[in-house]
Amino acid sequence: MRAARAARLFPAGDFLVLRSAAPAVSSSRVSNAPDAATPPSLGDYLLDVQRRDIAVGDFVLEAPDVLAVKIDGRLRVRASAVLAATGQVRVTPASRFAGIAGKDASGGVLAALDGKGRAWLGEAGKTAKLLKLKKDESLAVAPHAVLAIEDTVAFVCAPVKIPAAKPIELPTLILKGPGRIAVAACGTLHAVRVSARVPLFVRVGATVAWTANLDVVGRAGTTGDTRLAFSGEGYVMIQAGDRA
Repeated sequence: MRAARAARLFPAGDFLVLRSAAPAVSSSRVSNAPDAATPPSLGDYLLDVQRRDIAVGDFVLEAPDVLAVKIDGRLRVRASAVLAATGQVRVTPASRFAGIAGKDASGGVLAALDGKGRAWLGEAGKTAKLLKLKKDESLAVAPHAVLAIEDTVAFVCAPVKIPAAKPIELPTLILKGPGRIAVAACGTLHAVRVSARVPLFVRVGATVAWTANLDVVGRAGTTGDTRLAFSGEGYVMIQAGDRA
C-alpha cells in the first residue's frame, strides 16, 4: 500500500511508465528561477573587461585563444600572430635583423615589438599556452607554434634535416631560459614522455615542441608523410592537428 501511495503506474502499450506522486512545481516558481544560461548584460561584460585591463600582467591569457602581453622594451613575437596593439609600439620585422646569410637567429620567423604598450596575440583555431623556462632550460619549438618570447630568452634556428630523394630541412627554434614563452597549439597541448629504452615517433604535423636535450631524426614515410624519431630522456609536446 505504501508503494502504491508513493508512485502510480500508468500502462503505455507494452511498457509501464513510472510517474512520481510528488507535488508539481507551479509555473510561477519555474518562471522566476534564475537561468544559468542567461548572458551578462553589455554593461556588466564591459565592466569585467575594464577590471581585467587594470589587473593585467606581462603575459595573460584573456581567452583560450588570445594572449595579452605587456610591452616595456622589446618582445619577440611571430608577426602573423599579432592581432592588435596599443600605446607607443612599433613592429620591427625579422628581415631587419638579418645578417650576411640573409636571415636572423630566428630563421626569419620572429619580429620584434618595441616600445611601451600592450598587444594581443593569437591564431584562429588554436589555443595559447604559457610556459616558463628556468635558467639553462632549453626547449625546441616549431616556428609556427611560437606566439611570443621574453627578451631574456635566447634563441637560435637549428633545422632538423630529413633525408629523402630531395633532402628537407624542418625549421626549428631552440629557446634557452630564463624567461617566459607562449606557444599556440591545435586544441590541448599534451606532453608525452620519451625514455632511452623506447624511442618515440611523432607525425611532423602533430609536433609542437620538445625538450632540447632529446636527439631527433627526421624520416620520410613511404606514404608521403614525415615523422620525427625522438630518443633520450625528455618530453615531446604534441597537438591534435597539423603544422601551419
